[in-house]
Amino acid sequence: MVKSDFRNLFRISLPSAANFIMLSFFFVLLEYLYYVFVYKLYGYGGFDFSMDVILYLETKALFLLSFLALQLKKGNAFIYSVFYLLQIFLLIPNAILFEFMHSDRIILYSIFLLVISIPLLSIRNFSIKAISFKENYKLLILLGFVLLLLVPIIIDYGFDISSKAFSFSLVYDIRAESAAKSSKISLYAYSWLGKVVLPLIIATGLIRKKYLMAIAALIVMIYLFLIAGHKSVLFSVFVVVLFVFVKDHYR
Repeated sequence: MVKSDFRNLFRISLPSAANFIMLSFFFVLLEYLYYVFVYKLYGYGGFDFSMDVILYLETKALFLLSFLALQLKKGNAFIYSVFYLLQIFLLIPNAILFEFMHSDRIILYSIFLLVISIPLLSIRNFSIKAISFKENYKLLILLGFVLLLLVPIIIDYGFDISSKAFSFSLVYDIRAESAAKSSKISLYAYSWLGKVVLPLIIATGLIRKKYLMAIAALIVMIYLFLIAGHKSVLFSVFVVVLFVFVKDHYR
């Protein structure tokens, strides 16, 4: 059965080929937009354009390999959807940063492994036994996870917050200062907290009417915004609140 799955690698259907062509076009389009829009308009913010042929070919090889891995699992719309979402929002943007800005290779390859793990793990069905916890234990585990991610951030950034973060004309100064303080661990923790964990906590708190939990998460998100000036962290709060409002209004 495994052999037959791997034979699918080079049995590419017409719809799959069309999707590959469209995704490749999207890749090239983003590269073009990066040069004419991001680099030329926001190069002062640290967006570099240093073309390297080897890195360019490396990203294209990863892109092709990820697509071939998708051929291992045929006829599953969910797998296809997750795969293409990860390609569009994670692999391709980070590949562009890697080939033009020479970003950390480990970031790109971590995303690549995540993308190909979707079709690879779907070849066989895995049964995972559910683990249930009491509600109080769930909150303690969640609190412990948040504190675990907060520790490296506080160590690197401290509580040196600045109201200049709310001035979009000065926010890049704060970003430059925070970049000098940060480490790989704190950047990783910051990304997880600000873009995944805390928005989920806010949404859960609002949906389950645990407003104290939502407010606590909101305070931490404001802290993250004030120390680094990343507007995406601040705007994600409004997106989460809007999502919860729409969900409650139209269900």
